[in-house]
Amino acid sequence: MAGAAKRPAPPVREFVHNGQVPDEPTSGQRWEDVKIDALPVEALAPFAEARAALELAPWNGEPYHRHRPDSPMRTLAFGPHGEGDIVYPILEDQRRVDILVVLWLA
Repeated sequence: MAGAAKRPAPPVREFVHNGQVPDEPTSGQRWEDVKIDALPVEALAPFAEARAALELAPWNGEPYHRHRPDSPMRTLAFGPHGEGDIVYPILEDQRRVDILVVLWLA
């Protein structure tokens, strides 16, 4: 959008699900950590890069709903061949991004 003010990047908060029910967290462990740990090893570095990209420019993701391009619900493909996908809403009023779903299809 030409002339549009650049939106500040909100912090990323994670709720990750990769299609499997993860184990219960152990003492002192958060659900977010358990869910990220459920990703395969080959997905971890690309996922970390995608998280960093979300922190800097969350609006660069594709619209989740093709017919609503300005919707804050977004999706971001990641991985060397796009094997991963993150679905997230951008919560402008709270300056936050919540990662709702992480898929790894490799």
